[in-house]
Amino acid sequence: PDTGAVNWNWDWDWRGGMALRTVGSPLLVGDVLFAAAGDGGGSRSMVALKLDSKPKLLWEKRKGTPYVPTPVALGGHLYWVGDDGVAACAKQATGEVVWSERAFSKAVSASLLI
Repeated sequence: PDTGAVNWNWDWDWRGGMALRTVGSPLLVGDVLFAAAGDGGGSRSMVALKLDSKPKLLWEKRKGTPYVPTPVALGGHLYWVGDDGVAACAKQATGEVVWSERAFSKAVSASLLI
């Protein structure tokens, strides 16, 4: 931080039709970074990275994840409402979806945990 030198870098391996864009904010929980992105054409991706001098991909999901909304974390789980209006809960460690349910017809919002 004092020198402006890069502490770490990670290249998202994406072979979709359009370039990925991150609209929502990444989420840092301990030493794991969760980031969601989309290509503007409907494709989605979410990754979990264990941060170190060389970040390690823990998991990636390419369906059912948000593009605009940012996930929130609580008790070892991630929660989000996708752009399609489906609310979901997934395990932080694996990305496995525990439950999902339609909440809205569609959503473009920030997530809030109460």
